[in-house]
Amino acid sequence: MTVSLRHVYGQREAVLEFPMPTGRGNGSPQRRRPKLNAAIVVNGLRAALVARWEPESRGKPVLFIVDATGC
Repeated sequence: MTVSLRHVYGQREAVLEFPMPTGRGNGSPQRRRPKLNAAIVVNGLRAALVARWEPESRGKPVLFIVDATGC
């Protein structure tokens, strides 16, 4: 699942990718969508900013792969 972030005045987009959790010991991904809430998205936003995402710069969208907590 992905969440796209864009600043109101910015031009560069950040895409947070949440990998699907694995199944019960067999390593295959689960079929259900991961649970997201505002706190997880805020954690992902903070992680993108720490990783030097500059929303006001120009360029291609930047992809960030985050875990289930948004970090």
